[in-house]
Amino acid sequence: MKKIFLCLSLALSLTACVTVPEQTIISQELILSGIQKAHANQISLINNYTDDQIDNAKEHMSTVMLDKVLNEQLKGRKSLPKKEVKALVLEYAEDLSKKIKKIEDKREALLKTANDGYGELINLSKSNLDFSKSLRRTTENQQRLLMEYKDKLQSNFK
Repeated sequence: MKKIFLCLSLALSLTACVTVPEQTIISQELILSGIQKAHANQISLINNYTDDQIDNAKEHMSTVMLDKVLNEQLKGRKSLPKKEVKALVLEYAEDLSKKIKKIEDKREALLKTANDGYGELINLSKSNLDFSKSLRRTTENQQRLLMEYKDKLQSNFK
């Protein structure tokens, strides 16, 4: 009978040694937080960059292209007829709209790529964190149950 008790005690002691340190959970939470912050920063960079590109396109169209086209169209005249001005303004607006559409399309593609890539990392990190927390709770419960069982065994043999 004492051999059985000794074997059970040894088995319980060996299985109770496996633990998940709290630092593992904290580390996983910090990693997840870092990935989420990097994702937010990436989105911000993409939006700021494309907003700057749109501003540059507007500036370029209004200062360089419009001035150049107007000077070419005037050809020494003091003013242009309303019809020509209207046509130039419509052409300018159309060209600007096309440039902005291209920039917005690039923005959407970049955002999709960033969201897809970071989304996978965030989901993986969340899964890893959830698994670590679950494993920690499981090992803590296992240790608690093993200690209760061990105490009962010891009280039965006294």
